[in-house]
Amino acid sequence: MSTEKMFPILLQFRDVVAGNGFVAHVLMDGRALLVAEDDGDHWVYGVKPGAVAGGAADVSTALTEFQTQYRSVLFAIASEASTFDEFKREVQAFFEQTDSDDEAWFKALDEVRKSKNVSLDDLPIMSADLVPSKIRIAEVVQAQPAMNDLGQVSRAA
Repeated sequence: MSTEKMFPILLQFRDVVAGNGFVAHVLMDGRALLVAEDDGDHWVYGVKPGAVAGGAADVSTALTEFQTQYRSVLFAIASEASTFDEFKREVQAFFEQTDSDDEAWFKALDEVRKSKNVSLDDLPIMSADLVPSKIRIAEVVQAQPAMNDLGQVSRAA
């Protein structure tokens, strides 16, 4: 019998990406499902965007691996796009790829809201209602320190 535990995660990643003759600022508010598997491994499966996953023996490393995989997709798109508009279009299409884990994410969210016994105490909690999934891609005309943002990963509640 499986004893996997699933946790809905909110992602807020902020990235500055250099492409072929352009620089873009990508602000992504997405969703992922963190699965603590029976064997002790942890996997983060993207829900929106859905085409990304990362895994490791512990939660922190799994989240880092997920973010690395996400950024590698952005960098690959930037290296292939010949214009900012092409980059924007391709990143938007990547973000819109949903995963079959969408249903599991909402089920896990419902379970978290019903139960007060939730682990992952090291992650902040944020209401899923306050962070809808969205992406904003802007061309950088003038770089500003305000663009520097570490982003955040939170437990959805």
